[in-house]
Parts: sequence; structure tokens; C-alpha cells
Amino acid sequence: MYKITEMMEFVGGRRKLIDQARFIENNTQAGHDGKIRINWIQVNSDIKKIDCDVSSIPELCRLEGVEDSRAKQLRLIESVKQWKSEVGDCDWICRYYDDILGRLEAGKSVTEAEEDMRYLVYQCYNKNKGACVGACF
Repeated sequence: MYKITEMMEFVGGRRKLIDQARFIENNTQAGHDGKIRINWIQVNSDIKKIDCDVSSIPELCRLEGVEDSRAKQLRLIESVKQWKSEVGDCDWICRYYDDILGRLEAGKSVTEAEEDMRYLVYQCYNKNKGACVGACF
């Protein structure tokens, strides 16, 4: 959890943090549902504490225009599963995709999954005329 002073610096200063806190509290579903609670002091002109329920993160990500990391992880898992289903029974490619899936499902960041690895794998596969040989990269 951030200290309030660190949060102020992150969002651009005290005034901006207070404005954002008021907006979130008054204009978001999470604010209305009590999933984000602001502990105001000094007649709502300063903040002592902000409590945020994890379930409000998707809404906050939408507000900020960023992809929720959990949704991104699920999207990447589905992409890799799709890539794997397209390669048939080529064992080494399937093992490669299984390795990526294992890391993604463990919650790790996997840059190979963020790139379209189908292109590299298909290129390698075609270069070897469909022969399932060791990894090409």
C-alpha cells in the first residue's frame, strides 16, 4: 500500500489526488458500493487513508484506459492455447507452448506470449518442411 505522500507524487500533487479521490468516491460504481473508501480529514480537504477492494481494479483500469493485468493474463493464456491448437501434433512446438502456458498460468509475465509467436514457430516449422526437429530459435 502506498503512503499518501507517495500517492500524491504519483498522481501529480496533493490537489490532484484529492480531486481524483472525490471523483472516484462520487462518480464510480466502486465508490458508490463502498469498495473504495476515502478516510477524509479536515472537512474533506485532506486524506488520511484510502481503502480499495481488489474487485474495483477493473473499473479503475477502465477509467485510466489501461488493461487490467488479470484480464491481460487471461487473454494471453487464451491466445497461446489457440496457437497450440493450430500446430497439430508437432511435439516440440506443443512443448514450447506448454512451457509458456505454465508460466502464464502461474501468474508470471511472459514476453513471448505478448508477441505473436505463431509467426516465428510457423516460419521455423516451414523452414524444416514440417519436420519436428529441435527448436529453431
